[in-house]
Amino acid sequence: MEASSSPRSMETSRVGAPPSAGSVPGSGIGASGYLGKAASITYPPAVLALHGYAGIPLNSITVMVGAVVLGIAVDNCIHVLSFWKEERERFDDPRKALRWVLAHKLVPMTCTTAVLICGFGLFLFSNFPPLADFGRLSLLALAVALASTTLLLPPLLAVLGPRGSHAARG
Repeated sequence: MEASSSPRSMETSRVGAPPSAGSVPGSGIGASGYLGKAASITYPPAVLALHGYAGIPLNSITVMVGAVVLGIAVDNCIHVLSFWKEERERFDDPRKALRWVLAHKLVPMTCTTAVLICGFGLFLFSNFPPLADFGRLSLLALAVALASTTLLLPPLLAVLGPRGSHAARG
């Protein structure tokens, strides 16, 4: 494979991912991406709070819940943000676009989370206590992640999201 000498390909080879046009040069994410990050910041502290509140011991297995649930929760945020970005181009009002997104993405995200809760719930039947604790904490964390994505991200987008002629570029 022959390497190109263009600045874009050289940057790609150094960083590992092509640069994309975001609202901040070199950031690769738009303004709505920052709001997604703001919503995602709530998951790790919530998982740690659930550890303590539920009395689940922190061990080498339960400590992985944060990473697993963060990945799943970020996927939910990506679905909402990408669909919202597309719908803003169709609607004049970003809030109408947000209502449309929630009407079409809330059920699939809830169903996906319900299936994951059922899957992780199987760990509750384990005879190995740390694995049962992993299942219990995963159930709680998945519910919190869905709640954060559906209850925290939409108001952030409605209040702080891009407006006007810049909305389509986000």
